[in-house]
Amino acid sequence: MSVKSLLLYLGDAEGSAKEVEAGVDLAGRFGAHMIGLHIAPEPVFPSFVMGQLPRGALEAQQKAMEARGAEAAAAFRLACDKAGVSSELREARAFVEDIPAVVGQQARYADLLLLSQHNPDAPRPGGGSLLERTVLSSGAPA
Repeated sequence: MSVKSLLLYLGDAEGSAKEVEAGVDLAGRFGAHMIGLHIAPEPVFPSFVMGQLPRGALEAQQKAMEARGAEAAAAFRLACDKAGVSSELREARAFVEDIPAVVGQQARYADLLLLSQHNPDAPRPGGGSLLERTVLSSGAPA
């Protein structure tokens, strides 16, 4: 099987370091194009809480998620540049429950999806079912 494009779901900088390393190594071996996908989860608050939140709380939550994504993106770019691997970064926003569907949709356009199994000590958006739900919705090799 010829692998020319790899899609790697980036969580945050801490959780994605080993995944990026493995993906860059694999891309280097196959001479493949590496695609990093970061999805910033939309903050969700129950409607009865929204009226109680201080002004700017929603924006602060969004900025925090974007900062975590920027760290993961920077680590991804650095690793790809260091290894001389062709790469691109894709960014999206989605509600947490929609993240597997978004990753699955993007996986349809790649030859291989790289996604690690759930680590209960390092929770990520999408939770423990992210891997299973993504694989079942993608229709692509993972």
